[in-house]
Amino acid sequence: ILENTETGISYYNVAEKAAASINENLKVHNLSTCSIEEISNITSSLKDDSIIILDAYSIDSNELSTPVNKLLNIISSSSSVPIFTTSEPLIGQGCIGGSVISPKVHGTDIGNLALRYLKGEDINSISFISKKSVHSVYDYNVLKKYGLASAVLPENSTVINKPYSFYETYKLQINIVVLIFIILISLIIYLMVNIKKRIKVEQTLIESNEEISALYEELIASEESLHENYIELTNKQGELLLSEEKYR
Repeated sequence: ILENTETGISYYNVAEKAAASINENLKVHNLSTCSIEEISNITSSLKDDSIIILDAYSIDSNELSTPVNKLLNIISSSSSVPIFTTSEPLIGQGCIGGSVISPKVHGTDIGNLALRYLKGEDINSISFISKKSVHSVYDYNVLKKYGLASAVLPENSTVINKPYSFYETYKLQINIVVLIFIILISLIIYLMVNIKKRIKVEQTLIESNEEISALYEELIASEESLHENYIELTNKQGELLLSEEKYR
């Protein structure tokens, strides 16, 4: 959706080339010659395999001034598919989002260049800014509306209107605490296993010691018995010797 002007036509040409580079079978429809009512009717009956891109719109097909946010307000409430844009101010007013040109980022870069010049830096030594003033921004409410709240978004995307999440806010701290708990639990489990092994070894040693003590007592008793038998045998030998002497 764009205006029927040189700017609008240039946007359409860029979109058409981009679509062709992704898939030659993608069809791009230009609604610049449609009235607002026709645009509303078309966008409300699109199939699920379609998307809407809203850009460069300030006048309608009758060349009457029509603010883009007014058009967005009309079509967003009834659109059957998400509305993408490259204009950051439109996100939060009905557009789902997209890769947008950020006036804030662009203005910050220009301001930094101006500050460098005002501080005395030679303007000829200041190189051009090569980075793009583009970043991905999405509206959580619109993502949810079209069942895309859990969709995988481009890396480093910004999501506005997202409900407060304690985990997302303190994700680093929570992960650190969880890691510490895991380490502590692992240490406790290790110590418990080690203690059980020690108890088992000690029990085995106690049982072995009791067996050795019992064996030692048996040996002492056997020694005493042998000693008594030896004494008795010695006495018997003495008695035999006395008997022999009497018979002589």
